Amino acid sequence: RLSQYESIASETEIESDDRIAQIYLESGQNLQAYANASQSYRVTYERYQRARRNGNTTEARRAARELEQLSENVGTLEETLQSDYASVRNQTDIDTTQFSDELANVSSTIGSQQAAVRDEIFVETTLTTQTDQSTVSVTSPATISGQLRLANGTVLANTSGSIEVADQTYTITTDSEGRFAILYRPVSLPVNATSVSVQFVPNATSVYLGASDDVPMYG
Repeated sequence: RLSQYESIASETEIESDDRIAQIYLESGQNLQAYANASQSYRVTYERYQRARRNGNTTEARRAARELEQLSENVGTLEETLQSDYASVRNQTDIDTTQFSDELANVSSTIGSQQAAVRDEIFVETTLTTQTDQSTVSVTSPATISGQLRLANGTVLANTSGSIEVADQTYTITTDSEGRFAILYRPVSLPVNATSVSVQFVPNATSVYLGASDDVPMYG
């Protein structure tokens, strides 16, 4: 139906129906992506529950890590779809309130499930960072140092994982005080950047959750 509407709209000289057709098309594509992400979450959640029942902690953590990403994808896609539905309401006489409410309910359920997963199997962490210089380039790299702690303040000593800085990934192991340092040489940092996001990404089977911090930096 959407394809037919778009085809007919493109043959008319009225611009408004072209815009509506484009909104319909994008909404359909985004809804399919949302349905796929939601289904992937459900399948992975069942895998997580099965691993927990079988006492397979390693597999449970791996699945839970995937659930974190899938839950984030669902949230992002919901925001996009809610915007699509608002556009449909504003430009047509179609009431999308029911669809918006159903979408919010599904996302809320997934969000609640993921919060429970997070509490069941992960330990929260915090990350603080700083740099030795505020301007960085390929020819003038900057050292970014950081410290990982648990939510209660305990340092995260001798812990391995990855640090992602904008377009770069570094493998690190913290020292006895939870500290690490990397040399950041940007590849595609925008020239108008005023900060970069530094993210701690634990190993797939780690008990720890990731953490992030922004460090002031100019390209």
